[in-house]
Amino acid sequence: MKKLFCLIVAIGIFTVNVFSQAPGVTVKGYVITLKDDTLRGDIKLNPKKELEVFEKVIINLSATEKKTFKPDKIKGYRTDSATFVSKKLDDAMSFFKVLSTGKLNLYVYQYYWEKPNKDVVTKSEYYMEKQGEDKTIKIKTGSKYKKQLSEAMADNEELVKNLEDRELSEEEMIEIFNQYNSGN
Repeated sequence: MKKLFCLIVAIGIFTVNVFSQAPGVTVKGYVITLKDDTLRGDIKLNPKKELEVFEKVIINLSATEKKTFKPDKIKGYRTDSATFVSKKLDDAMSFFKVLSTGKLNLYVYQYYWEKPNKDVVTKSEYYMEKQGEDKTIKIKTGSKYKKQLSEAMADNEELVKNLEDRELSEEEMIEIFNQYNSGN
């Protein structure tokens, strides 16, 4: 009987622990408000909904205070591994992940897209913005980006000369922007 009681108590404790844990993880970070105030705390990330970071940010400001922000309510936010800024996309504000900054900023926006066969895939769109301007320009896909980047980076002839007519990976795109922004 004693063993049965211990087993029931153990199952009860295990059940409470499993169901009381909130899904997701938290990382240190901060939010920049529209008034340029910085709110520091733990930013909640949901591994089951990876693209949620482009739609909203949940920050635990204290053990009892939690706030949720959409892109139209803040300028952006930062976690320990990424920075997101609010930008206009198709008449609505969205979070863009910052990939490179300098004379020419590089951003990515990701979303779910349903294929004609009903499969859902993650799509990425890349955008650039000249420093000091508030106009994001969508970077063309495939090898069509070459003319677009050549015009935007025209003041770095060596880099423009080395642009190739092929699709770039995200890492290669970041490297090109980092080279341009560093002046190399």
